[in-house]
Amino acid sequence: MAAAAVRCLMVRQRTSHCRTLLNLEQQVVTHGAAGDALRVGAARGGGGLDFFVSRSHAARLVDLVTSLSPARVVTAELYPVCRDREKEEELNGEREEEEEQRKRD
Repeated sequence: MAAAAVRCLMVRQRTSHCRTLLNLEQQVVTHGAAGDALRVGAARGGGGLDFFVSRSHAARLVDLVTSLSPARVVTAELYPVCRDREKEEELNGEREEEEEQRKRD
């Protein structure tokens, strides 16, 4: 069984105070959405929160956050650009074995 993909929902605020973030955190806990998170952490620099959740929980958490506070949603999906070296080496090894088998036959 494949592991479910984990999404990182990053909530950021550009102010000198954290009142809105603290209020939002309390509201998320009150609504029970924090229990769905695999992990919750503070962002570096103290300017936000990171929620690590499954895909379906991420969509619900985004809906909750946008309903509780004015927010802008930005989505970025990164595709793998580099090759998986382990898989490539495994395939090369299989090809070499097949070539050796052909030479023997």
